Amino acid sequence: MYDEIKKQLRIRFKAERSDLDKEKKHKLEQCITEQLITSKLLDKADLVLIYISTDIEVDTKEIIRYCFDKSITVAVPRCVGNRKMNFYYCNENTVFKKSSFGIYEPTDNKENMVTTFKNTVCIVPALSFDKKGYRLGYGGGFYDTFLAGHPELTTVGICYSQHITDSLPIGKYDRHVDYIVTENNTEACNG
Repeated sequence: MYDEIKKQLRIRFKAERSDLDKEKKHKLEQCITEQLITSKLLDKADLVLIYISTDIEVDTKEIIRYCFDKSITVAVPRCVGNRKMNFYYCNENTVFKKSSFGIYEPTDNKENMVTTFKNTVCIVPALSFDKKGYRLGYGGGFYDTFLAGHPELTTVGICYSQHITDSLPIGKYDRHVDYIVTENNTEACNG
């Protein structure tokens, strides 16, 4: 029952995101980026972990560009199997390849793999967040597994306000984020 509810919610939110007008989506993303920058959460970090967005996700290119401009170190994820992912340092010259999941990832270069996460902000993707900061991801469990192993991170979910719900089904492995940033505001979450 729990898995079926999540499956139906994923179908719903993916469809809503696919149907979002491109011009409206772009304006919402500009506002989300501005909210995140204004929050100063990134400016306090030594390292920002951030995903390379797909067409239905909040676009992260401007956030990454902001970090580069401010000399904030950036790392992006690479899924390595069995709900495990590693983050790799990147810069403006990093080459990305499309994975079997359809997302762009850096190459598996051990020299660029992040091993220390002191003073780090992690931007977390989701199809939806609830008001306590729990997320509906894509079902792979990669972020929940990673976040469970790194409680020292400051976690920030970025999402369109129309996909913030009162509550989501929560499993024992689900992790909440510390902040949710939408086009309207930045909210602290307490799980």
